[in-house]
Amino acid sequence: MTQSLTGINRYADHRAAALRESVAGWTGVASDQVTIGCGSVGILQQLVLSYVDPGDDVVYPWRSFEIYPVFTQLAGGNSIQVPLVDEAFDLDADGDLDLVSIGWDRHEFVRVWRNDAVK
Repeated sequence: MTQSLTGINRYADHRAAALRESVAGWTGVASDQVTIGCGSVGILQQLVLSYVDPGDDVVYPWRSFEIYPVFTQLAGGNSIQVPLVDEAFDLDADGDLDLVSIGWDRHEFVRVWRNDAVK
């Protein structure tokens, strides 16, 4: 019991290095390509605040996760809501992405996978 109390007064690793390394090894990517957060809302907030500048277009299926338009508005982005097709969360890359105005100085596209879509 005494041994288990060693270091109890220390903060946990806020970067979750061991977990990121494990996930990176499992998925075959570098650990700096893995982010860990406190649930989907926390990770989505990090994503939006990192990549969406005022005036950027954010495309997402709708009806969907209620936080998408909230974070888009907070970042000053433009919400582009694409209707669900057959109740699936799919975007037509050839059609729906034509709606997006991409600045020539900045080309970023981020795909977020649902955990049931990752095998």
